[in-house]
Amino acid sequence: MKTIKYLLSGLALCLYGCVEDEGNYNYVEINDLVIENLPGSANVMSEIDSLHYSPVLKGDLDEKEVDDNMYTFKWQICNGVLDHQHTVISHEKNLNYKVDVKPGSYTLYFFAKNNQTGIERSWGISLNVIAPITRGFLLLGDKEDGTIGLDMISMPAGKDTTVIEDVFDNSEMRLTGADKLIYAGDYMGDGWQQTLWMMTKEGSYRMTNAENFDIINEVNESGMIETEFEHKRIQILDLFPGATTQLRSNMYRGYITEDLVVFNSIILGEYFSTPLNKTTTTSTTLFKPYPQAFHAGYSRMAYNFVVIYDMDDQCFRRIQGLPYSATHCATMSDYPSDPFPWNQTDVKRTIVYGENTIDDATGSSLVLMKGEDGGYIVYKFRCPTSSYYLPTKLGSWSVDTNAATDLNKATHYAFTSNREAIVYAVGSKLYQYDYTRNQLTSTDLKAEITFMKAEYCSTGQRDQIIVATYDSTNKGTVRKFSLGSDANKVEFIERPKEIWNTKLKVKDVEWKIDAM
Repeated sequence: MKTIKYLLSGLALCLYGCVEDEGNYNYVEINDLVIENLPGSANVMSEIDSLHYSPVLKGDLDEKEVDDNMYTFKWQICNGVLDHQHTVISHEKNLNYKVDVKPGSYTLYFFAKNNQTGIERSWGISLNVIAPITRGFLLLGDKEDGTIGLDMISMPAGKDTTVIEDVFDNSEMRLTGADKLIYAGDYMGDGWQQTLWMMTKEGSYRMTNAENFDIINEVNESGMIETEFEHKRIQILDLFPGATTQLRSNMYRGYITEDLVVFNSIILGEYFSTPLNKTTTTSTTLFKPYPQAFHAGYSRMAYNFVVIYDMDDQCFRRIQGLPYSATHCATMSDYPSDPFPWNQTDVKRTIVYGENTIDDATGSSLVLMKGEDGGYIVYKFRCPTSSYYLPTKLGSWSVDTNAATDLNKATHYAFTSNREAIVYAVGSKLYQYDYTRNQLTSTDLKAEITFMKAEYCSTGQRDQIIVATYDSTNKGTVRKFSLGSDANKVEFIERPKEIWNTKLKVKDVEWKIDAM
């Protein structure tokens, strides 16, 4: 609050010394305007939040509210950059304004001008405008009309959670067949690494992800992967290292498509030409890769050692060499004392599901295998973070199919990091099976489970899963569960504050947080 007094007559000057003062001075105090009930700063989301301010105007001498009819009001936003633009948003005293400026730093000014004296007073509010899409869960799914939709559970720091519908405008392209999201973020603040991919049955699309979600290009039209090897139309299935904590590689990145595995430095851009899913340097035959690369899930050095599963020969192979020098995937040795073999030919097993977890300092990889007899077995191994070492086989556990109810009917799987258990979905039921203690628990969500996975990224906690369901009455629901901290008890613990509604039949959920 500022009080200003005006000297109307008389002025004494002292220049180079003192002189006798015989003048007559008259001071008149002006009842100046004081502006109250406004903040000094505000943090808001663009296109989501509204500003509601009711300034109080008083005289500084009598501290009484003034007559509003004596004043003209104005609100304007200043962008504060070199071109220094001012945008008038209201001429009313009280402001009700939905923020529709781009994210950035602004100053919101309130002006009150006395209609009789012409004297104008102002108040400035530092306005930090953030994009609502900087932090939260992206939801990719199908709409009732058959087209895809992209919603976001927006969770900006310090703001309330908001579900924003249709953050991607699909009205012109009318893409169909929602499939998968991949967000290559990085918690270390390396913004150049942040890449968002949206996959549908029609293609793989690179998206903008800063202030909005628009398609940049389709991967087959981008020239990102160009090779002389014969291959299908490119559809991205996995990005690696693709850790469960958004912990991406600084310098290297790989992709798995339906019939290609590529890996290289991305400092100068993402360009790949030599597929690695072959068994020798000179081979011209590509094996079909399982759509998940196995590596240390909790280390920035994960790119040093990556394992690919060969679905043609049914065996695990390692990418031979570092990304910039790798040429093929090498065979790994098996020994009689090992808990399981890398090569599945003799044991006649095939891969069902695999995942990288964060169950220790660097994380381990877990794989569900199925035998010709219909039985299931879990493999666990750890990939090193240095290319000087080989992966370590940690154990294998046979699954009791009598205890693991309907495991052969499961549509979604997830391995947990806080216990030796697998979570799987059948219809509307969610099961958790501890394969070391042969314990099972379940919960019925009363709606079809359309998506499910372990969820570490948003909190860094190892005991959470995120699940999406859909029914024609309530539409889509996304919720999180905790799996409990008691190692001797399998359970699903509801998290009532983490249940969100959407109109989508959700096919994928991806945590997104921009580099700071």
